[in-house]
Amino acid sequence: MTFGNRIRELRHAKNLTLRDVAKRVKVTFTYLSKIENQKLSFGEFPSNDTILKLADALDADPDE
Repeated sequence: MTFGNRIRELRHAKNLTLRDVAKRVKVTFTYLSKIENQKLSFGEFPSNDTILKLADALDADPDE
């Protein structure tokens, strides 16, 4: 499973929209959509800080 697919799965399990999660993580919903759909350009992959914020927002293990 890709990183983006796992983010989408966790988001759906919590019945959250892209906008809900983006607001919690302080990124744009467009950026979050790119993560979920593996559409990121080189250099756009989320920073460790963003990954930790995503894990926190989705109650997930950041190492997962």
